[in-house]
Amino acid sequence: MEMRTWRDARARAEEAAAALHTALTQLGLPERALRSIGPVVTPDGQAYVRVGRDLLDSVRGEEIAEAVRIRAAGPEGA
Repeated sequence: MEMRTWRDARARAEEAAAALHTALTQLGLPERALRSIGPVVTPDGQAYVRVGRDLLDSVRGEEIAEAVRIRAAGPEGA
């Protein structure tokens, strides 16, 4: 993989991880749970967000989905 490909994917993964972190912060989750969120780039250059066990132990999947929907809707959707 070229360095530019990795950097571009890393930037997308970091942006997505930060957005998820912000959305879940609004749910009042403890920092311990939020630390398990992080950017990942696969060997073929795909961007992903890692969601660790600490987060999943702290919140249900439906709560994550709702936080993301509220964040995506912006201030008028909150």
